[in-house]
Formats: sequence, structure tokens, C-alpha cells
Amino acid sequence: MVRWIRRLGVLAFVASLALVGYATLTPSPASGGTPDWLAHVLLFAAVGGSAVVAVADPARPGRGALAALLIAAGLGALTEAAQWPLETRSPALHDLIADLVGAVAGVALGLGVVRVFERD
Repeated sequence: MVRWIRRLGVLAFVASLALVGYATLTPSPASGGTPDWLAHVLLFAAVGGSAVVAVADPARPGRGALAALLIAAGLGALTEAAQWPLETRSPALHDLIADLVGAVAGVALGLGVVRVFERD
């Protein structure tokens, strides 16, 4: 795979981790804006997609996809668990489900990027 694409994937992955941490562990914004479920889907699509681009081997993209799904699922569970002691946040199963839906969608898109940029 083209080296700059992988580097871009790593950069996007680190940025998406920071964004997930900020968005899920700081106080919730006032009502309005993006619906909560959509924010979860989009955040974790970024995590899953960038993780695949960062780690997938074009010869065996399934391994990278599995790793990305495990990372995103673990991150979703971790952020929900980290909300328990916070007064301004509350963990919810529907948030975790939205995280997983986003991760699967992101991994699928990331695999598409890997396939487009793979070398023969």
C-alpha cells in the first residue's frame, strides 16, 4: 500500500482517538446539534476506518479489519465504562450499539480505501 496513505491513516486514527475521548468524557453540550446516536456512529466510523487504513496489510486485509473492530469495540466499551463515575455523563447500551454500528461502517469504508491503494 502507498506509504503516505498508511501514514495518513495513523494520523487520522490518533486524531479520532482524541476526538472520541473529548466527545465522550467531557460534559454533554446543551440540547441541539447532532443527535447523540449519530455522533456516536460518526465518531466510531472514523476510529474503525482510520484503524484499518493504518494497520491493514493489503495481502490480508481481513486481519486488519478484525483488529480495527476489536480496537473500536474495546474503545466503545471503555468510554461507556469511564462515564460511570462522571456526574455529567451516563453510560448507555444504545450508545455502545451506535459505536459498534459506526465501527463496522468505518471498517468497511477503510477496507475500500485499502483495496483502492494496494499495490500488485
